Amino acid sequence: MNRYLGGVILRRIRGEQFDETRDDYEPTVTAVIPMFNEGAAIKETLQSLLDANYPSTKLKVICIDDCSTDDSYEHAREVAKKSGGRLKVLRNRTNLGKRRSIIRAVRETDSEIIVSVDSDVVVDPQAIRQLTRRFVSD
Repeated sequence: MNRYLGGVILRRIRGEQFDETRDDYEPTVTAVIPMFNEGAAIKETLQSLLDANYPSTKLKVICIDDCSTDDSYEHAREVAKKSGGRLKVLRNRTNLGKRRSIIRAVRETDSEIIVSVDSDVVVDPQAIRQLTRRFVSD
């Protein structure tokens, strides 16, 4: 069982209250996805973010390829062409590793919230909205 889901269930059993949430706060969000040799599987990850239940004008995705030796970059670019400019695909000139790739991608955005998503994850359509509900704007 996913540890996050397990935590939610445990809190319900214990009767603990959850933090206050706000449904009217919709900050800008960028999802950063570092990838290396994901092949066609990257398409499902990217599409799951683009299909999220969140305003398309407030959600952007940056995918950064860390010198993959397969066709990952081409698959990501294919999804980007159909994204209406919401997906930006970058490529490192040399292999920098995951941490430095994330840092490079973060420098490309000015969103209020930046999340890192692993390249082999399919994101639930409600995940971004559930995340932002926990933030409160001053």
